[in-house]
Amino acid sequence: MPFPILSDVHRKVVKQWGILNPHERGGIAQPSVFVIERDLRLRFRSTDRSSARIPAEQIAALLLNGDQAPPTLPSPQRRWPRLSDWARAIRNAIRFRRQHSS
Repeated sequence: MPFPILSDVHRKVVKQWGILNPHERGGIAQPSVFVIERDLRLRFRSTDRSSARIPAEQIAALLLNGDQAPPTLPSPQRRWPRLSDWARAIRNAIRFRRQHSS
């Protein structure tokens, strides 16, 4: 990709930017997108919920549009969980509980 992507394995940035969710798996970042210009201007920010997220296609359109403003800024779209999403969440909760109950 022609731009850097941040990997914050020590959670330093997510804590500083206020997007840490300490209640999930011992602390993970909330789903977020930040588009920062080369001159360090914040072009776009979205802190999403699990049920409503910015579609990747809209973010790609924003990035590919360059300096021109997109026709409309991306907005979260509601995502309804499927049965498989619920099953995966329950399985992960059981695994997490087993790992931390020993």
